[in-house]
Amino acid sequence: MSVYVETGIFIDYLSCRGSARSLRTESRRGRSQGQLALDAEAFLLHIRGSRNGGTSALTCYEAEEALFKDLATTVKGVSRGGQLIVPVARALMMQTLTAIQYFDVQVLELSPGVIERQLSMVELQKRGLRAADALHVATAVEFDADLLVSGDEDILNVDGVITNRSGRVIRCVDSHDALKLLGQDE
Repeated sequence: MSVYVETGIFIDYLSCRGSARSLRTESRRGRSQGQLALDAEAFLLHIRGSRNGGTSALTCYEAEEALFKDLATTVKGVSRGGQLIVPVARALMMQTLTAIQYFDVQVLELSPGVIERQLSMVELQKRGLRAADALHVATAVEFDADLLVSGDEDILNVDGVITNRSGRVIRCVDSHDALKLLGQDE
């Protein structure tokens, strides 16, 4: 079974372990920040070494950009404030890459083929998926994923709607539901 991991799951994992702390301040689907981090870790450990796991190169960019946007509000009016927070935000990209490597997740290229697939997926346009989310879905399709794990509501709303390259329906679920599905898979 191929499993695609979207950026938010890595942010969940890192939210109690470093720079991403400020990015997860609210609960999601009844789970606290701490529970989100534990679920992400359990899921990532579950796929480590035993499953075909992948994520887009876009994931590293999105992690840094999320923290940069969060920190940018703290430096408004500060001379060269944007420059000062880049190294802090960049640290989250490094932490994300370290987690990706630790959990043996492949970093998948954001290729012209992925972009062409994203542009051809009219259903994603009809549902209003913006570029980054649609690129994650298209990358999952190209990866031939059976499972796309995300905390993003827009991505979760295409559960059972999109098929992978082999024609199998892709399940789009959050980390706690992925653990349940993967447990049934063994």
